[in-house]
Amino acid sequence: MSRDSLKPLSDHMQSDSGDSKPSIIDRLLELVRAKCSLFIDPEGKAYATFCSSSGIQETWAIDSKYFHQVIGYWFFLNYKKPVRQDQVKEVCHSLHAFATYEGCQHEVFIRVAAINDNYYIDLVNDDWQVVEVSATGWQVLDNSPVKFVRSDTMQALPLPEQGGDIDELWQFVNVAEGDRLLVLVWLLECLRQNTQKPVLELLGGHGCGKSHTTEVLRSLVDPSTASLRHFPRKDEDLFISAQFNWIIPYENVSHLSETKQDLLCQICTGSAYVKRTAYSNASETVLSACRPQVINGITPVATRLDLIDRCISVELPTMTPGNRKTKTELEQAFQRARAKLFGALLKLLSGAMMQLPLIKLKSLPRMADFALLGEAVCSSLGQEGEFVHIYEANRSQLISSSLEGSPVAIALLEMCQARGSGQVFNGVVSNLLKQLANYRTDYCNWPKTPRGLGNVLRREQEALKLKGIGISFTGKTSRGRNVVINYKSGAQHTLSAQRALDPSGVASSDARSAHGAQEIPANRMDDVQVELAV
Repeated sequence: MSRDSLKPLSDHMQSDSGDSKPSIIDRLLELVRAKCSLFIDPEGKAYATFCSSSGIQETWAIDSKYFHQVIGYWFFLNYKKPVRQDQVKEVCHSLHAFATYEGCQHEVFIRVAAINDNYYIDLVNDDWQVVEVSATGWQVLDNSPVKFVRSDTMQALPLPEQGGDIDELWQFVNVAEGDRLLVLVWLLECLRQNTQKPVLELLGGHGCGKSHTTEVLRSLVDPSTASLRHFPRKDEDLFISAQFNWIIPYENVSHLSETKQDLLCQICTGSAYVKRTAYSNASETVLSACRPQVINGITPVATRLDLIDRCISVELPTMTPGNRKTKTELEQAFQRARAKLFGALLKLLSGAMMQLPLIKLKSLPRMADFALLGEAVCSSLGQEGEFVHIYEANRSQLISSSLEGSPVAIALLEMCQARGSGQVFNGVVSNLLKQLANYRTDYCNWPKTPRGLGNVLRREQEALKLKGIGISFTGKTSRGRNVVINYKSGAQHTLSAQRALDPSGVASSDARSAHGAQEIPANRMDDVQVELAV
């Protein structure tokens, strides 16, 4: 059906009554169309942009609760009578058709947007102001150049102030000095809409401030009335949550199945959940999401390499009774410093954006955008080449922790160390299962069949490679699938980073970490080679 065949839709509207007097639905529809600019997003969802009573442009989804309340209020102001909920729903159904066939298509954003190399952050205040961040600085705009939408749970960010020091953040969160750069870069990545988002994992024992740290970090980017949430049971619920939140938090998670870990990977790199539209057999509803995620708990939940490659794991220090403060005291002090901390965060992002075109990584990790941003942040702080070292050390530690929970990996490493460097096994998987049995310590989680062992080896193949163990499946024989295992003791994993020179061919040599790292020699600034023993 063409758009032309449906224009104008108002010609086909029928009155509720038999006389010529317009019905309530007709009058409400006419009123809303006169006040609103209707459009759809790329996924076909309908929205309305209108001026509020104070002259501020607002954008809301047509099917949102707030928009239903607004048009009911408009009708009462004009006609001095209320409108029923079913009449509002019928009008919104017609508005969706007008938006689809007569409106334009615009992309909508929640909290953060990226347009023309600039980033925009919705402050979610009553004036609908946004912050524009570019490579030259940041400024608050009264009129947003992009269309932001809001949810009922979103809260306002403070108006950012100049003169803040980002190092003051660490008095409000319990993060060890060696992990602060990783957490800081993760926060900055949350302010970028068009990149993949690593998962931040906050670990620690009871009473180390995991929940408070999660709340503070989120409140600097995406404050919410529901700042902490439990991990949803259904995949659909997670994608629904992503439609109304920019940062997705998970509170007190002790274990995640392989399926749930895969789901986290999808959210941090961008994916979609497709389901049948309710009360329809001929259409589908698509829920797309690419969101920053933060998860806290006592033990690591990232055990699959796919998630490990997309995860930053931070162990929070133990808090002694003498270091504790009351929640009220911390919150009051944080609220006083919040505007300047937000301004300092924006200033750091702007500085990183200026350095970003100069950053080159010789070897890109899986979360390449995050690594590039980290190097750009270090460059703006005068610490070139430091981030890849810290990032790779964190990843290697997480891999080691995951292998420590695998009885097969522990047994295989012990067998390789006992037999020394070189080829330690060449044969069918069933024979390998028998030989590994001499080194096993966990009988409950031990694979019971050669096929089970083969699945474990494939799943942990890349992680074991970082331990110097090479696994190759060389084909099938009459006795089963053949596998070759080679071991190289003292294996190292190398990641290199290089900062492009400026036109004069000189890079900064003043590199002293503001976070406790050691000084990098000037003669290594332009080509920093990081070698990390695993």
